[in-house]
Amino acid sequence: MKQIKKTLSVFLTAFFLIAALSSVCLAANKPAVTDSLKDVKVVQPATKIEICKDPAVSNFNVAKTLVNNVATFTMTGHVCNNGPGDYNQPDNILEANFNVYAAYGPMFSYPASGEAKFFKQTVGPVLKKGQCLSFTQKFTRDKVIKWGFNPPTAAPPANQKQMKLLFEFFVRDAKGTLGTSSQQKSLDCNMSNNLSSQTFEMMVSTP
Repeated sequence: MKQIKKTLSVFLTAFFLIAALSSVCLAANKPAVTDSLKDVKVVQPATKIEICKDPAVSNFNVAKTLVNNVATFTMTGHVCNNGPGDYNQPDNILEANFNVYAAYGPMFSYPASGEAKFFKQTVGPVLKKGQCLSFTQKFTRDKVIKWGFNPPTAAPPANQKQMKLLFEFFVRDAKGTLGTSSQQKSLDCNMSNNLSSQTFEMMVSTP
């Protein structure tokens, strides 16, 4: 009986030793977790690309006539979208603007004269790429004696003075963000073509 117990004890000891060695071997052959992740590629979410719009003005022209000392100026111009993307802003429409400023000699300061006239016309919330719209506006000024100034050697009469009129044609959005730091990205990819201007000189009579 003792012999059987001794044999059984030796058998169980050998069994546990073999099991322990097998566990050690399996652990040694098991690939590291970090190795299995080396070939895994992280997919970044796609970035939405905004297509550039380019509201611009072109073909600005001012035609003038003088009849009975009343000067009439007819301003015309186009607002176009030169960008590859359509301008589509239902809550921020585009506007075409004509501004007229007066300045008097000898300083010719437009702010100092305080004479300005503003005209605003609606372009709309949508301006497709390559699309152009035409705009026209008239401005009149009385007491105009003639175009241009008197010769520098001839002093103007006491009842006359030199005047310059500055005409501007430009495109803006209703929120006024074009050309500012708060401008929406890609709203206007070229701000150098938003404004065009012309200046005319004339002699006018004083009150």
